[in-house]
Amino acid sequence: MDFDVDGCSDIGRIRTTNADRFLVGRLWRSFEVLSASAELGSLGALPGSDGGTVLVVADGIGSSDFGHEASALTVDTIIKSFARPLALGQAAGEMNLEEELIESLAQILIDSDARIKSEAIEHPERKGMATTLTMAFVLGSRAWIAHVGDSRAYLVRRGEARRLTKDQTVAQALVDSGVLDPDAAESSRLKHILASAVGGSDAHVPEILSYSVTLEQGDSLLLCTDGLNKHVTEEKIGVVIADAPSAREACRELVRLALDDGGSDNVTVVVGRLGREG
Repeated sequence: MDFDVDGCSDIGRIRTTNADRFLVGRLWRSFEVLSASAELGSLGALPGSDGGTVLVVADGIGSSDFGHEASALTVDTIIKSFARPLALGQAAGEMNLEEELIESLAQILIDSDARIKSEAIEHPERKGMATTLTMAFVLGSRAWIAHVGDSRAYLVRRGEARRLTKDQTVAQALVDSGVLDPDAAESSRLKHILASAVGGSDAHVPEILSYSVTLEQGDSLLLCTDGLNKHVTEEKIGVVIADAPSAREACRELVRLALDDGGSDNVTVVVGRLGREG
């Protein structure tokens, strides 16, 4: 099936550093980087497994100025992981394949976490650097998602955006436990404090959330950092992606809207669309 996919990132109107990173890659006898953050864009094709498309967004965080290092290390780890044979599709039966994919994606996040923490040990000035990570692997009409942090994945179907992932923030944890009202959480400063991340403290183990979804013809998958959803509503996201003639145009229009509304953070989006209806 035709899967039109692209991504883009912008530093925003206020920040002086872009700590976001994104990646779009395709596996077909090699791992080919189709679109990526600027400093990753020249990697070309690497030996890898056959089949599937990889979509990634990562938002570097931390008390230091090294959040961008954490997100870049994570994307580099993902590239190297997919450049190794994953033996996808070799499992006997759909359920085994599903389990293998979820375990493989989770292991990549675990490897990324270990690499960031190892780098911080070697370079103490980078202690505490961390990143969010939302990664999707699309094979045919199925998508599997591994997620840590408060970047997001959305399914856009017939002009409506439905969030697939849960924000791992202190505010959301309080909502889940019944302590905080969902409306109050939207304006709480705790909304911006992560409860889980890739990297960070040595004592912290990231909670990896896994999801899967079946795509229909005309569906789109959106991955984004919080610089988008701070400024663009889910309703607007659905309309923009439905109306855009291509994934590339959808990405650029979403980023433009975030910037026009203030661009208070780095903003990064990746859009993948499965064919077009009619």
